[in-house]
Amino acid sequence: MTEERKLNIQLTIDISVKEISYLIITAMEHCGYWAQVVGESKLPPGMECYDRFFNLATDGWIDFGLRDEMGPDFELTEGAKVYRLNDHSIQEGLKLMAQKCPIHFGDFLKDNHDAITADVFLQCCLLGDLVYG
Repeated sequence: MTEERKLNIQLTIDISVKEISYLIITAMEHCGYWAQVVGESKLPPGMECYDRFFNLATDGWIDFGLRDEMGPDFELTEGAKVYRLNDHSIQEGLKLMAQKCPIHFGDFLKDNHDAITADVFLQCCLLGDLVYG
């Protein structure tokens, strides 16, 4: 039996901050069944709700908590972990998404993403895996 020959190819791609921002916005609109924004976030000041995410990938962060680690009023319980979405977690999340979820990553690259794609993206960025849904 002949072993299948494989090539290991590493690619570098440029993704606009604007496209990442749209994915973050969609994720935040639909991740409420498993995550909630908590604590203080550092976002660029003086911008309206959607516009403020355009610079997140370079100079800000948003902290999330898991819903199953929160009390009834969505406060973090003692010992609950905070998950930070920032430039590093976005870069690592996109790499992981490309490896583990290539169909969703392809949809993102083709500008054919939806709430499911955005949810997969956020889980890859924050959790390093698909855990919910």
